[in-house]
Amino acid sequence: EQINLDIRKRARASLNARGFTKYEAEKKMAEWDRAQKAKQERDARMQGCPKGYQAVDGDGQGGDQFGRANNIKRETVGLCMEDCEKFHNCLSFEWSPNTKVCNLNKVSEPFRKQNFMDFIYCQRLSKMANPRRQP
Repeated sequence: EQINLDIRKRARASLNARGFTKYEAEKKMAEWDRAQKAKQERDARMQGCPKGYQAVDGDGQGGDQFGRANNIKRETVGLCMEDCEKFHNCLSFEWSPNTKVCNLNKVSEPFRKQNFMDFIYCQRLSKMANPRRQP
């Protein structure tokens, strides 16, 4: 996080040194932020879901369905999958590459067939409960 702050500070200083006004520099930085977020989402969608799961278009109903807070964050899609694997009745999960929020679902199929923001919906391929998982 500190690295990103330093990069932004240097970029802003560089824009100011090249004659950009404060407003123009902020506008340029906002464009850069949007491009970075779009790239993160594109890269994550290309990577897809971990082994044993498939990416489908969709959105779960509400936030996390296991009573966890709705802002549980996991750095990678793989770590979000590991959370899902801890519950015998977790059949899918959603992960955001930009906010890192990880929501677990008790159902395999999405509630809506349209993606929510940048979340990736990962549906477990085998609907049979994993016997190693705890209830």
